[in-house]
Amino acid sequence: MGLARFRPASVLLILAYSLLLILGIMHHEPWRDEAQTWLAARDLSIIDNLRYTRYDACPALWNLLLVPFAKAGLPYSAQAILNLLIAVVAVSVFVLRAPFTFLTKTFFIFSYYIAYEYAVIARHFMLAILLIFIIISFYRQRFSRPLLYSFLIFLLSNSSPFAFCFAFPLVLVYIWELAREKSSPSINVKSCLMAALIMCFSAPLFLLQVYPYPDSLHSAVFHNICTKISPAAPLLAVKNAFLPFIGGQNPVLIVLSLACLIFLSYPIFLRPRASFIYLSSLGALFSGFIFHMRGELRYDGFILIFLISGLWLCAYYPPGKTLNTALEGSLKKIHSFVLNIFLSFLVAFSIYSYYLEIRYYFSGAGDMAAFLVRNNLTQDTVVAQNGLSSSAILAYLPKTRFWYAGHKRFSSHFIFTRENFLANHVTKEEAIRELKSRFPDSAGRVLLLTIEPLEVGRQDGFELLHRTKKRVFRVEDEVFYLYRYKGGD
Repeated sequence: MGLARFRPASVLLILAYSLLLILGIMHHEPWRDEAQTWLAARDLSIIDNLRYTRYDACPALWNLLLVPFAKAGLPYSAQAILNLLIAVVAVSVFVLRAPFTFLTKTFFIFSYYIAYEYAVIARHFMLAILLIFIIISFYRQRFSRPLLYSFLIFLLSNSSPFAFCFAFPLVLVYIWELAREKSSPSINVKSCLMAALIMCFSAPLFLLQVYPYPDSLHSAVFHNICTKISPAAPLLAVKNAFLPFIGGQNPVLIVLSLACLIFLSYPIFLRPRASFIYLSSLGALFSGFIFHMRGELRYDGFILIFLISGLWLCAYYPPGKTLNTALEGSLKKIHSFVLNIFLSFLVAFSIYSYYLEIRYYFSGAGDMAAFLVRNNLTQDTVVAQNGLSSSAILAYLPKTRFWYAGHKRFSSHFIFTRENFLANHVTKEEAIRELKSRFPDSAGRVLLLTIEPLEVGRQDGFELLHRTKKRVFRVEDEVFYLYRYKGGD
């Protein structure tokens, strides 16, 4: 499989992808996970951004990329634009360099995960995908330009936990290949050894950033890793990687998706080194599903990313076993057909997601923030029932803090300690009691923000100002209700 040639059709494909993403982010309402990163970059110091990675269980690279834009006072939309640019560059590398047919490339870049989940929803995932694609496109030069290769691996390791799953096997294979080929005249052993040291250093640095503090929400999971395991989680994740949104835990679809993954992986299995990288990456990812992260499409999509990356790596390694020429030709055609069929399903899911995005709200945060700005309410005291959900609104409001009822303080960025997480879940009644006790003489000047409406009998003393106007199709606990407190018991 050779590298793709540059051609005008590829440019048009990248342009079409870019225009689709612009349409997506114009209609997307970011939710709390997107907001948390922006709030950290905007409201915390650089040192604190580095410290709080151990609460978020994610390396700091994406946060640090956002810091200059957030500190400069740019609007919240800058995060989506940055992610869009990263996505376009990643897709450009893939379209121009990956050894797939034009049809496969088209289906892949317009599939659900690449065109929507990782591109429209701005988090660290697309940054990791960009670095994976750059590294694989650069893979042939890993020994001729070892320091640049090690720098890319270093960035990849510190971009996302999922990226680390892929980066570490690459490091092990590099060291093994260096030990075997060190006598080759084309290899500068000193430079390659320095590169290997840099890559190895990325592992402890990653662990230092994600190892949870004792009071972290993730600490209990980390230290009691075998108390709640889900051996079947990887099977459901495989189904979701190919067929999200449909079938739930349907065993037929799970078996079909698993069979598809195994068959589509067969070219990788013929190449021992590519197979080691691919299976190690999947193994690490599946371990995460079993012991901790499960039930989220944004995690499951990395099964597809690792599959495509493994197939791309096949371009650099000859097969360890040769098949009958006629059989190999038939298998290639069947492989391409099956891959395109499943990618076409994912394109359909992408179209459906764009339909929902355009017609409804992903989150009600943007609508509520717009109401507060439009009615000059951003300086009023707002008591929020749910701090984590309400933080999605604060990302739009640079100088505003809400009083988080459960935490009993003004805040914006949510720190994921166990105490904060438990305090976050307060009822409407508890939020009302906190408002009345904390701001007893502020009738007419304090607002109550809830994620569920007040019952008719409990609206005495409260005037409904605004509620989320449209259906929220994705983040159902970010439907907001804003009341003005008028006084009374």
